[in-house]
Amino acid sequence: MVITDDKSQVSGLTEVGRISSYFSAEKIQASNQYLERNCHIRLKKQAAVLEADMVLIKKKTFNKGYGETPSVKIEATAFKYQ
Repeated sequence: MVITDDKSQVSGLTEVGRISSYFSAEKIQASNQYLERNCHIRLKKQAAVLEADMVLIKKKTFNKGYGETPSVKIEATAFKYQ
């Protein structure tokens, strides 16, 4: 399973559905990499249910406000080979 934000990698593949994932850290000092990695795990699980081979990230939204737990929401599209 490949997660990418490059549209050229999914050209010629069949779209099987839109997926999204949200992850909120338990600690205040979470890095963007940590948030994104955990969100990718959830995206891969959703894509596996759709039997997808590749996931194209459409939108990433990080929320790291003062006094709030950091979070990320990723919206993506799942694709598979024909």
